[in-house]
Amino acid sequence: MTSTATASSFSAPAEREVLAAVRANGVAARAVEVERAELVLAWVRESVVDPEETTQDAVFDPDVHVGVPGTEQPMRLAGEGAPWVADLGFTRLAAALGQSNEAAMNYVGAVVELAYRLPVLWSRVRAGQVSVHRARTVARLSKKLPAAGAAWVDAQVAWTIGTCSVAQIERTVAAAVARFDPDQAEKDREAALEGRRVDIDLDQVATATDPSAGAVITFGGGLDLADALDLEAAISARAAALTALMPGASEDVRRSVALGDLARGHTSLARATGDDDRASDSGDPNGRTVLLYLHLAAGDLTHDGSGVGRCENTRSPITAEQVRTWCATAGRVLVRPVIDLNTDYAATTYEASPRLREQVILRDGTCRFPFCHRSARAGDLDHIDPHEDGGPTTSTNLAALCRRHHRAKTHAGWTYQVITPGTYHWASPDGAAYLVTPAGTFDLPGSPGTAATSTARVRQRALDSMRTAAKAMPSVLPAGSHQQHAVPAAPVAPTRHPSDHPAPDPADHHRRRGHRHVQGTPRT
Repeated sequence: MTSTATASSFSAPAEREVLAAVRANGVAARAVEVERAELVLAWVRESVVDPEETTQDAVFDPDVHVGVPGTEQPMRLAGEGAPWVADLGFTRLAAALGQSNEAAMNYVGAVVELAYRLPVLWSRVRAGQVSVHRARTVARLSKKLPAAGAAWVDAQVAWTIGTCSVAQIERTVAAAVARFDPDQAEKDREAALEGRRVDIDLDQVATATDPSAGAVITFGGGLDLADALDLEAAISARAAALTALMPGASEDVRRSVALGDLARGHTSLARATGDDDRASDSGDPNGRTVLLYLHLAAGDLTHDGSGVGRCENTRSPITAEQVRTWCATAGRVLVRPVIDLNTDYAATTYEASPRLREQVILRDGTCRFPFCHRSARAGDLDHIDPHEDGGPTTSTNLAALCRRHHRAKTHAGWTYQVITPGTYHWASPDGAAYLVTPAGTFDLPGSPGTAATSTARVRQRALDSMRTAAKAMPSVLPAGSHQQHAVPAAPVAPTRHPSDHPAPDPADHHRRRGHRHVQGTPRT
């Protein structure tokens, strides 16, 4: 047997050096991520509000509703006993993290849950033994538990998380719900009966590596058994009927076309035979409606055209051929007059005209607040220069903002200016500046924290902090833990210089309550 391997010029010492650097980089990255979480907690501590002392009639629970316009509401971040913050003030932290408001709520909520309700697991995170990402898997699930239930999950999972699958963590949380909140367990059981759904992934877009990614959309869901059997029978029968029309197609392809036919009212065979193929189907007799805003050259609409358009529902590029195919199977085709995105439309009233509103939505696409990705069609049109101060209702003075960020601009000290239509300069209340463009959001030079501290200094400070946390943990697990053997102490670096930025210590709150912080199992 002849080997096909070729000799490598990568010497053993060079390889060891590279691998050692990879490991060191991983340790440093984990330390920086821990320090980032601790800085987030420092911000939360300084921004705590008491929902019981608020003058507002309502509070903002991200799991329940989206907030009330024009108010600064207390916002829940984690489970019972964790602090609350003001929802509009939170937009400053989200922007500093470089995340959308929804992503920041998920991240910050998990960090707060760890620090305040899962103290043993958090101590392992601070010591570098468990990654923030792994610990967030537990925090995401434990938020709904009462305080006693969260403490029980912490005791069960903190020292075994390295060998736990996500399914095992989910089962542990389910057991805690049944034990500590039986009423919620019953609600969860009833909710499971409502788990029937159909998810169609319209967010898939074409990429540079896969230009056809938006051509085929995936979907999934769950059906009642009887409905599933009926759907399977209908698709199978329809796919069999399509065999003559599509002799070279695989069964999978014919089944996918059959499902689309069921949605449209059996139109594939109707187009091929000229017969009315809808009588036996209960689908919408009108089929889909295709709404076209034509931005293509006239020649691109011919069979030889190669123009590319954009599907707003999926934000993906589409070819003229796809447009022709969709129109051929549509119940209605609406062609709107061309809206020139470079023309300055105007209205004499506060409300934008339908044409002006549509222009701004098509131009901006999403909320124009830093890092926000909410659809412009579901948001508000904001007067950049306030209308009450003489700001006109024109293309250049309107921008699409989601409701929360519209409130933040109006009530929380955020300001912005238009550079060119669709491109904006934002200034946050803490002095940071962002450039929001069609290509994304960019931190502008001079913003606090963008250039004052070197990367090496930040990394060393984070490493020192993590090693100090590891040193503070005892080298033997407490009685009652799942692992009773002694564990080695992590190597410890000198403590940070007093002039360095101090990392906040959320575990202090739990130490005062008698929690013990334990050092020493392998990292996970």
